[in-house]
Amino acid sequence: MPVQSEAFTSAPEPHLTPCPGESAGARAWLLGGHAMLDDAGRILLANEALAQWLGATPETLAGRRVVEAVAVRMPGCQERLERLLASPRPFDHARLGAENAPPGSALLVEKATHGATHFLHLNTLCSHESFSADWPPAVCQQVLLRLRVAETRLQHLEQRWPGVIFTQRPDFSFAAASRHIEDFTGLTAEDWINRGEPFLAVVHEADEAEVRQHLQQAQDAPHGLQQTFRVRHHRTGRIVHVWEQRQPVRTVGGLLLGYEGIWLDVTRQALAEKRLSSLSWKETLSVLTTGLAHDFNNILAGIFSLSESYEAQVGPGHPFHEGVALIKSNTTQAIQLLQRIRSLHHWKIGGRNYHDFNFEVNEVTDLVRKIAPKRIRLEAEIAAGQLPVYVDAVALRQVVINLALNAFDAMPNGGKLRLRTSRQAAFPPQTHLRGAVARLPCVCFEIQDDGHGIPARHLDSIFDAFFTTKPMNKGSGLGLYNARLFVEEHGGAISVESAEQAGTTFRLWLPEANFTEAEQMDTRRPPRRHTLLLAGGAGSLLYRTAVFLRQCDFYVVVATTLGEIQELLHSPDFEFSGLMLLVEGAQDRGLLEAITLVEKAKLPLKKIVQVIGCSPDELDAPGLNHLDLIIPPDMAEPEILSRLKDALEDGGAA
Repeated sequence: MPVQSEAFTSAPEPHLTPCPGESAGARAWLLGGHAMLDDAGRILLANEALAQWLGATPETLAGRRVVEAVAVRMPGCQERLERLLASPRPFDHARLGAENAPPGSALLVEKATHGATHFLHLNTLCSHESFSADWPPAVCQQVLLRLRVAETRLQHLEQRWPGVIFTQRPDFSFAAASRHIEDFTGLTAEDWINRGEPFLAVVHEADEAEVRQHLQQAQDAPHGLQQTFRVRHHRTGRIVHVWEQRQPVRTVGGLLLGYEGIWLDVTRQALAEKRLSSLSWKETLSVLTTGLAHDFNNILAGIFSLSESYEAQVGPGHPFHEGVALIKSNTTQAIQLLQRIRSLHHWKIGGRNYHDFNFEVNEVTDLVRKIAPKRIRLEAEIAAGQLPVYVDAVALRQVVINLALNAFDAMPNGGKLRLRTSRQAAFPPQTHLRGAVARLPCVCFEIQDDGHGIPARHLDSIFDAFFTTKPMNKGSGLGLYNARLFVEEHGGAISVESAEQAGTTFRLWLPEANFTEAEQMDTRRPPRRHTLLLAGGAGSLLYRTAVFLRQCDFYVVVATTLGEIQELLHSPDFEFSGLMLLVEGAQDRGLLEAITLVEKAKLPLKKIVQVIGCSPDELDAPGLNHLDLIIPPDMAEPEILSRLKDALEDGGAA
């Protein structure tokens, strides 16, 4: 018998066979009753199951109005059934009888209309206790046990499944849906089932035509179809990219009964794929910009030198003096701006240290002031004194720049941008805050614009990854998400206050440094795993050594020629802690030239040589006096490992 699960909301499944113990006459319940009606509600055809439940035969039911026939078993439900028959919708259903009706007194009627003909599918809804009415006790116990096991499995599947499991009628209205559908659409499963509306109501308008076309194709796809489309959240307007697997369900005769399917949230993957090509081009532009900035800087350096020379040759009273001085001044400013642009490409996230918060904000403010559109007036209010913080300064600058760029976009017609720093002894209440309340006292960075503001429905979502209201080619949806990650990693928080047409204020809250943070970070930080460039002659010794080092928790990259060593040393894919050379004899002496390469390039890595098959004194190569470690051939493996770790950690020469 059908069981209603709270976790998986569904209309009862009617496709069940009769159970042992039913009476031969009128049945206590109806399973799989079917009837075909004319436009007046008269029965044209009825199957045996419906006839037996009504205590009649298919022949005697022909010509009777179904409302009158059902009223014999379901008195008081005529009006509800009449409304169902009069419904203009091609697919509809109704539940007749009270919620706790006795066996055979609650009925689910599903209707399909084609032209002037109605098709009814009827099933009674019975409680667990109703099994004992006609079934033998052993059968009841076995059926209930199986139903409870199946229901438990279904609940566990629905709770653990990250997406939506659903069943749809042929008109694409939901007959069943798991509870996660509310996360996707903003409407609960009960809302969808009771409203009986097709899910197209929440499909993104730009995808609707394509989805309709796909649904038409799904009707004739015996093995189902997959598609990806966007769904707009009913309450927040958030866009979710949905991957769907849809399978049509048909009778043996080919009649379409509906669809079964699943949804998965693939928003991150979809947006990442769309931005890959854009990011690739931006990376190319970054390389080009760096080169052009270098060349342009050389040109400006020549202009600056000439202007400085001419300025020294013309006195203050000379008519050209003022113009030459202006050229020199403007060239100086241009060089400084270029140096800032070039420095952006060298910023590297990852290193925390103690910084003056005011100094860092001042540095970024100077850059923001230079890139701000002319329509924007920028004001900075920096707190007096110093505000010590223990942060990754590069990451902080990137967050501030992203917030400033967002503010520029929010003021297309111009406005004022205010940057403030302050020290807070107490944490004021905040409405929309992400992260942890910073340890007091804390420092606060505030950036305020008087732009168009953020709609209230978006305020709870703006710090989520890939959330953006900008066009695809303008916003990545990662700026505020990265700001949130930054403050969370630094024990702080980010908050927002905004109203439409009244501007927006973002605040970063970070704990003021008490100068114990570095020590605490060292105790929490796991031991660093070093990367070694291991070079030697191709053979089993080289690869056995690589296996040994990897087992000792080193990352190892292997090279066998001087050319490979040179290429790997300058590869951006690796950050080597040391270069380790295996020298078996005179035939490998050429590898020692790699030490000279490291010295000339001034690479910050340790230089290690393990000598095998000869004495270290037999080696004669430039740079050997600058080695950090020489491992003789008779040293045991534990001693080698200890010396190697000491050299990499402390840099002590051996």
